[in-house]
Amino acid sequence: MKIGFACVYELPPDVEAQASSKAESERWVKPYRFQSTTIKWLNENKSIAEDRLYEIMQNNCKAIRNLVRKLSEYPEQLRMLRLGSSICPGATHRTWSWFYDKPDVQKYLSDNLKPVGDLARRLNVKLSFHPGQFTVLASDKPEVVSSSLLEFEHHVDICKYLGFAKKKLDMKVNVHLSGRGGIPEFKRTYSRLSPEARRVITLENDEFGASIDDLLPLYKKIGLVLDIHHHWINSEGEYIRSTDGRLKYIKDSWRGKRPTIHYSNSKEQYTLGLPRNRMFNFDELISMGFPKTKLRAHSMLFGNKRMNSWALSFLPEFDIMCEAKAKNLASGQLYLQAVKQKIITHS
Repeated sequence: MKIGFACVYELPPDVEAQASSKAESERWVKPYRFQSTTIKWLNENKSIAEDRLYEIMQNNCKAIRNLVRKLSEYPEQLRMLRLGSSICPGATHRTWSWFYDKPDVQKYLSDNLKPVGDLARRLNVKLSFHPGQFTVLASDKPEVVSSSLLEFEHHVDICKYLGFAKKKLDMKVNVHLSGRGGIPEFKRTYSRLSPEARRVITLENDEFGASIDDLLPLYKKIGLVLDIHHHWINSEGEYIRSTDGRLKYIKDSWRGKRPTIHYSNSKEQYTLGLPRNRMFNFDELISMGFPKTKLRAHSMLFGNKRMNSWALSFLPEFDIMCEAKAKNLASGQLYLQAVKQKIITHS
C-alpha cells in the first residue's frame, strides 16, 4: 500500500529549519524542481530558445531521477509520485513541437529517462501522470479533442521513454471524464488513441461532469480512478464508503494491478472554525456561502483526522494519491496518521 504526492517536492520543516536563509533552502530543493518557460518567451528569444529548451529538458530529466532517488530514502509506503507535465515545454505547441522531433533530442530523452524508469521499478517507486484539465477527450468541439489528443499522447511518449506503456496499466496517465460529448464522444476519441495510450489511460470522476456511476460502464476497457473529494462535491455530500459495491468494478478495471484513489479536502479558509473531530458537512458549508466551485479547491494539509481516517479506510486495497497543495508534507502527514492507527507498520 502506498501514499503519494503530486509534482513538487517540499522541504520538510525540520530540514528547512536547518537552512541559514531562504536562498539556501531554495538551493536544497532545486535538484528536485522542474523548470519551464513560456511560448511567448521562446517566440521573443528565438536565437537562444533552442539552447534554453535543451537546458530545461536536461534539468527536468535530472529532477525526475533525483525525485526517484529521494523517494527511495522514504518508507516503501511513501514511494509514489505523480510527475509534472512540464518536462518538455512546448512539446504540443505548433510552433515548437518540431524541437522534440529532432533525433538528438529524442536520443537524449531515451538515454536519460530509460534508466530512471528502470530505477523506479527496481526501487518500487510508483509513477504516474495527470495531464491538465484542458485535456478534454470528451469535448464536443473537434479542435479541443485534437489538441487534447496531442497533449495526452505527449505524456504517453514520456511513459515510453521511461520504459512503460508496454503492459496494461504498468503506469497511469489519468484524465477526468469531462466534456459535453460525454461517453459517446470519449469512445470515439478512445478509438484514435495509440495502442500505448490505451494501455496507460485511466479515467477519473469529476466534480461537475462525470460521476462514478457514469464511469462504471467503461470498467472492462479502461482503468478507473475514484476521487473521493470529487465524489463528495458531485453528490453534494455523500462520503462514499470503502465497502461501497461500486468499488468492486473500479478494482476490477485495474486488471490485477493495485488501483489508486485521489484524496483531498476543501481549502482551509472555507472550513476554518469547523470542528476537526467530525466530518465536514456539505450543506453546512454551502449555507456559509461557499459554492461548489469553491469547495473543489484543495487544502494545503490534512488537518481533520476524522476525514483522514475515512480516506485511510480505503488503504488496504487502494493506494492514495494526496492532492493537497503542501505535496509530500501532506502525504507524510497522512502516512503518520496511518502509522498511529496501525494501518501501516513504520519501517
